[in-house]
Amino acid sequence: KKHANGLVESDDLRQAFEEASGYQLQAFFEQWVERAGHPDLKVSWRWDALGKQVVLKVKQDTEQPYDIRVPVWVAGAFGERQWLVHVHAKEQSRTLTLPSEPTLVAMDPDGTVMADIEFDKPDYERMHQLQHGPTALSRRRAARSLEAYTGNQTDKVVQTLSDCVQNEKEFHAVRVQCARSLGDVDTASSTAALVAGLKTKDHRARRGSASALARPTDNRSVHTALRRVFEKDRSYKTAGQALKAYVLAGGKNPLGLIRNALKRDSHMERIRKAAVA
Repeated sequence: KKHANGLVESDDLRQAFEEASGYQLQAFFEQWVERAGHPDLKVSWRWDALGKQVVLKVKQDTEQPYDIRVPVWVAGAFGERQWLVHVHAKEQSRTLTLPSEPTLVAMDPDGTVMADIEFDKPDYERMHQLQHGPTALSRRRAARSLEAYTGNQTDKVVQTLSDCVQNEKEFHAVRVQCARSLGDVDTASSTAALVAGLKTKDHRARRGSASALARPTDNRSVHTALRRVFEKDRSYKTAGQALKAYVLAGGKNPLGLIRNALKRDSHMERIRKAAVA
């Protein structure tokens, strides 16, 4: 009301917030409004058995470090613990005292800080996080960290990602990311897992699996499965994605399928749009 029908700047907004809240917000506005960019955190942790502490290392990959407080979630035989860790230097360490070594350490699992977070973890913990992460965001991050996996536990990684795609109780965005990661692994077993993903109940998981199969292959079972999805799937988006994937995978007589698609009616012309694409 004070500034109605007048000219304002960000500083006027800051003052209005301060008057309404009683908080001093100069530093907040300098960091989040006037300054370009956002925090870019590189994180790792190790267990200090002697001191019974998690040693958390955080590096800020920005020219000038941000002053932020980041939630840290830890789980193990002791249950769950949470901390709010103050991060303010280019490189720093924080210790978290626990009864025993944790099985999972997650940084900002709810996505409350506008930051890119790259958490360096061993393969077993990334798979554990995908299965038991406290939020869909944390599980999706774990699935993304397994993209184009080239380590020595490929079979376990493929099985973990496949289980996620098949898990009808999992949030669809996590399942789609798992399908994408399976496509990047690009082995016979990951391909078979994606073909199986075309039969899941959630149309978004099916569409994610079809999208991940959109690459050249001489695997006839892939071509057959994608063609079946295009012809039979009840979801127009999924059918359209299956058509695109079929063509990109090198399926037989793609023009015949495209001509059929051009004749099919669908909501928002999704089938014809896929055919044109």
